[in-house]
Amino acid sequence: MRELILLSVISFLSLFSSGQTDPPPTPPGQEIVMPDEFAEFPGGASALKTYLTNMIILPTAVTEKGVEGKVYMRFVVSEEGSISEVKIAKKLKDCPECDKEAIRVIKGMPKWNPAKKNGKKITSYFYLPVSFKAD
Repeated sequence: MRELILLSVISFLSLFSSGQTDPPPTPPGQEIVMPDEFAEFPGGASALKTYLTNMIILPTAVTEKGVEGKVYMRFVVSEEGSISEVKIAKKLKDCPECDKEAIRVIKGMPKWNPAKKNGKKITSYFYLPVSFKAD
């Protein structure tokens, strides 16, 4: 039986949502702007869940040692929809392999639909928890 990956996708994407780490410092000459439309994976949250389920390879810490939990990822979605500045906002205790796998999968994502403010595409931060669990 194939191990199942349970993935959490949060549709509330605000930088200020509960449980998230503080946003990074604002570079000089820039301001934080709350978008009217948040960045979105092509096809929406269900397509993102399918992508993650198909792409994540469970590390041995999960399959053999029973480690479970979430890696909280933070990345930038550019005006063009490209993913960059992929970082771990919160690591999964006792599973550095999970952290590395989450980074690999996020970096390999296709272009997203960028956030918009007043109808104009803007660069934005996106927080995404990725859960690891074997059944």
